[in-house]
Amino acid sequence: MDIFGFGEVFHRTEPKAWKKVRENWDAQFADLPVNVNVDIRIRRLGTINNSFLEELKN
Repeated sequence: MDIFGFGEVFHRTEPKAWKKVRENWDAQFADLPVNVNVDIRIRRLGTINNSFLEELKN
């Protein structure tokens, strides 16, 4: 299948369609459009602390 598990989900939800594409899944997967939505929240913006980058330099 694929590293993201798309094929497994597709197989479970659309078993008849999966039978048609399973032999050529790698090529089908490579052409899949994927939309990624990200929702982030910055917390504790006012926190004063040593940066983790300073710890990496040591």
